Amino acid sequence: TGMLETYRDRGWQVLTHTQGDRSTREVLDAYEEALRGREKADHRWRLEHCALITPEDVERAATLDVALSFHANHVYYYGPELRDSILGPVRAEALMPVGTALKHGHRVSLHADSPMYPPEPLRLMSTVVTRRTRTGEQLGAAEAITPEQALRAVTIDAAWQLFADGTTGSIEVGKFADFALLERNPLEVPPEDLADIPVIGTWLGGKPLQ
Repeated sequence: TGMLETYRDRGWQVLTHTQGDRSTREVLDAYEEALRGREKADHRWRLEHCALITPEDVERAATLDVALSFHANHVYYYGPELRDSILGPVRAEALMPVGTALKHGHRVSLHADSPMYPPEPLRLMSTVVTRRTRTGEQLGAAEAITPEQALRAVTIDAAWQLFADGTTGSIEVGKFADFALLERNPLEVPPEDLADIPVIGTWLGGKPLQ
């Protein structure tokens, strides 16, 4: 906690990797102690991965203004093993509770933990919308979100978590012209086709990448 208080007093943003429900609870305990008695500040401290964060801690994080970033690839790549060999079917249904986070008012982001997995935002969107594993089975259907919510999680809300929403994350006058052009509208295709939308081109600073 003393380290967190030092970072707090220096105005640093704190991001902590945590996966299990117990580790997440312990990190939130430390965050809460470090932030106790302080005036509300736009600190945007964050929890990374959040595989098994409980509904109670999702709500507590929202109260503390602690943002959540979900390693959604665990559902797609590891879902069957987590369900059948590691967590069991009941706990696996609560894996990566993105839907619960949105219900509690969080501005969530999605990440692939690159280079652990390729940084494929469309795959991440597909996973949290369909909740399909690599074997095609659905895991945690109650936590599914809409394509529009998923798109925000890989664009403007991800930028917000990084304090970068004033310069990137959406196409607006005054922001960096960093964007990708897709062959199909991700808000209109069938959810199961999201991951397979071809990328026609990518622009960085308003210039096409060759």
